[in-house]
This record gives sequence, C-alpha cells and structure tokens, in this order.
Amino acid sequence: MERGSRTKQTGVAADWTDDGRKMMATWTSRSTQVAPSAKARGKRSCRRSRSAKVRSCASLPVADVAFSAATVVVLPVYATMLVAPKWRVTKAIVSSPVPYVALAGLYLWTVASIGGMEKLASVLTGKLARLSVQGAAGMLARKEEVAIVWIHFVLIDLFTARHIYLDGIRNGIFMAHSLVLCLMACPLGILSHYVTKSIAGHFRRKDQDTNPTPDPSR
Repeated sequence: MERGSRTKQTGVAADWTDDGRKMMATWTSRSTQVAPSAKARGKRSCRRSRSAKVRSCASLPVADVAFSAATVVVLPVYATMLVAPKWRVTKAIVSSPVPYVALAGLYLWTVASIGGMEKLASVLTGKLARLSVQGAAGMLARKEEVAIVWIHFVLIDLFTARHIYLDGIRNGIFMAHSLVLCLMACPLGILSHYVTKSIAGHFRRKDQDTNPTPDPSR
C-alpha cells in the first residue's frame, strides 16, 4: 500500500511539473511575441511623429517664413554697423554682396511660391489701376503680398544704410543716428545723413579758415 501511494504521489508531482513547464513555455512564447510587436509599435509611432513634424514644417505659411527670414538677414548687419563700425569684419560684411543677394533670392522665392511674376503683376496692376490710396492698400490684403513688400523695403533700406555707412567711414562722419533712422524710416535716415554731412563739412571748413595748414614749401 505504501508503495502504491508513493507511486501515485510521484505521478502527481510529475504531472504538476509537466504542467508548470508547459505554462512557462507558453508564457515565454507569448512574451517573445509581444516584445517585437511593442517595438514595432514604438517604431511606427516614431515614424508618425517624424512625418507629422515634417508635414508641420512643410505646411508653414510662405509669408511667415519669408518675413522672418528677411528680418533675420538684416538685423545682424545693422547691429555690426552700429556696435563696431570700424571693425574690419563689419566692413567686410557690409561690402559683401551676400546679404543683398540673399534678400533678392528670398524675394524671388516668395514671388514664385504665390504663382509667379505673372500672377503678381496681374494682382498689383488690378489693385493699382485706380491709382488711389485704397488701391495701394489693397495690395496688402494678403500675407504673401505683405511679405513681398516687406522684403522689398528691408532690402532697399539695407542698401541705403550701406551707402551711409561707407560714406561715413570714408569721410569720418558720425552716422549711428542716421543708420537707426534708416532702419526705422529710410527717407529720414537719408535726410539725417546728408544734414549731418553738411554740418560736419561746415565746421571743418571753418576750422581750416581759423587754423590754416602751413605751406611746407615756404
């Protein structure tokens, strides 16, 4: 009897062991199957987020990009002219055609993005046909048109500031106030520079009349 009971207990223990092994094997196989699926889901989510970022960058309005890019191009040039006018790097930056060519290229890209020169010409011609303030104001009805006008203004202002800077360096004329005015209101900057240049020339001539330079030949 004792042997029979021991045999039964051994058989039950073996059955439990087999059942445990089967359960462990099933759990391991499931876990190994779930892990790759989780990784795959993670990769898919990363791809989705990256594609969403690309789509969001691509969907940025052309007018906003052009407006911000034009501002970023001109501000460092003005900053160097005002902070370090006699620095050789400043002279190299201002004398270089790179900022002006970059703004011209940005202008061309903005025009092309809204339909090309023909569409722009038709829009502007139609709105300026009346040659009135209302017709000119109609040019700025869309953000794309505002961006084009903004690039036009900052390019002309920067080119005028370049002339004021080089003339001031060449003739020793104070020009910081004229450059600031040129950035904010270009016509006033031009007026300020030539008024300053005229006043400086007047005092120089007066100083030469008061203290004439001796002739070395005498």
